[in-house]
Amino acid sequence: MAAAFMELALEQAKSALDNLEVPVGCVIVEDGKVISSVSNKTNATRDATRHAEMEAIDVLLRQWQSMGLDQPQVAEKFAGCDLYVT
Repeated sequence: MAAAFMELALEQAKSALDNLEVPVGCVIVEDGKVISSVSNKTNATRDATRHAEMEAIDVLLRQWQSMGLDQPQVAEKFAGCDLYVT
């Protein structure tokens, strides 16, 4: 199963390269399900902090905060996730 998730991260990395970004992709998985899948956005945003991992985490933070989860709940939820990055 991990190989399939890493393959998805590699697809995101290829997408980044196609968009003139550093080819890095990230997939976050919870309970065997992909809940975030993104690539680097450092060039597009001109922001060196927009690595794929940060993009993927920010997607989840926005989603979980919109669900009304507080900081301890978000931390607990994130602790149960696996992150795959190229």
